[in-house]
Amino acid sequence: MIPAAVTGLGYEVSVQTGAGVASGYLDLDCWQAGAINVSDAAILYGEAKRIVKLVASMPAECGLLRANHSWPQCARRRVA
Repeated sequence: MIPAAVTGLGYEVSVQTGAGVASGYLDLDCWQAGAINVSDAAILYGEAKRIVKLVASMPAECGLLRANHSWPQCARRRVA
């Protein structure tokens, strides 16, 4: 998701610090588009109602997911 996509979604959007760097987007770009930058993945996953990722989740991230998250990348992993 590019920073411009945050605008007008109708949701509060949080982005993990540094998430867009590889794609050329700075944390400032996300913040200026209306996203909240969160430095800690455990906090981000703990507060999120829905997780949207553009790449497959890492095994450690799958461990942070809850049953009410939307998480197709970890669909084979059962979350209690």
